Amino acid sequence: MQVDSNINEDNLLSLIQKIESDSGRVRNPLRPKGPRTLDLDILLYGNSIISTDRLTIPHPRMHLRKFVLIPLLELSPQLRDPVSNTTYAEMAENLPDQGIYFLTMNEYSGSLSWGDKRKFDGNTGRTGNTGTEGRGLQV
Repeated sequence: MQVDSNINEDNLLSLIQKIESDSGRVRNPLRPKGPRTLDLDILLYGNSIISTDRLTIPHPRMHLRKFVLIPLLELSPQLRDPVSNTTYAEMAENLPDQGIYFLTMNEYSGSLSWGDKRKFDGNTGRTGNTGTEGRGLQV
């Protein structure tokens, strides 16, 4: 998701941590990378480079994860890393295969339950009246 906001990055972090907490996430200081019900990350904050005890932007491992880079590139194909000035497209191309590939909506809908399939409008991949193009992402 891409958001335009005038909330500073520290307040944004507090806000998304509250959303996680309200959704049932419990932070365990002994297992900071442990299982969680919801995990929201701030990947970028404009072109800012931020390193504090609470927050590192750009996200320190996003350049290693195709499941992060591919959707990011759908939002902004020419986006560059503010630290290295390398495009995220170049980073994604240089990563090894991670089992990430696109599915057409027809392929994706084949794996949905009947209740889920009713949400889609024919072969267009559109849901309801949103007009959003449907593409599934296999991770």
